Amino acid sequence: MNSPFFYSHRKRTIPEGVKVYAATADETQDSTAIIKNLTMTLTEVDVIKVINANKGYVVYGPVGTYAFHSTSRESNEATILKGNPTSEYISSDNNNGYVLSYKSTWGLGFYKYTGSQLSPYRAWLPQNMVSKRNSENLALDKQAIHLVFAKGTSGILPPTIRGDQKEEKLFNLSGQPVGKAAKGLVISRKKGKFIKR
Repeated sequence: MNSPFFYSHRKRTIPEGVKVYAATADETQDSTAIIKNLTMTLTEVDVIKVINANKGYVVYGPVGTYAFHSTSRESNEATILKGNPTSEYISSDNNNGYVLSYKSTWGLGFYKYTGSQLSPYRAWLPQNMVSKRNSENLALDKQAIHLVFAKGTSGILPPTIRGDQKEEKLFNLSGQPVGKAAKGLVISRKKGKFIKR
């Protein structure tokens, strides 16, 4: 399952097999309320299956390519997310904010975006939608904005790590896999460190 953001300059229909969530602050349904208690409420856009133009949403579904077709209908679900409505990468210099991510310390949530470019058609939570008191801790990676789901809304599963996690995988400095008997400096994928043998 994939959980990106989506942002468009046109109203779009939601394809089959995809769930779309509008985001609001602190368990409200208000698109102007700022996040004060590090909680974001996700409400599934389910009834008319439409996302509004110039608004950001969380999209959840199997990895793949989907067609979000233009429509004249409009959704009533409020959302506080903004985004990039173009097919080009844009500089994040004037678009400071938070993006949906998974980190082992806090889990799935919104974290301070530290990249230099924002992807095409991607949404983010603008920095001004978070109280100043919480902005500092978020910038230092001391906290995350946690997700709660509105009543009657199904949730998003956290990402899983695929592959054999039991056996330690070792690599040489060229990135080639090596066996446990390898001599010299090797990199342990499981332990995330260098080992001298």
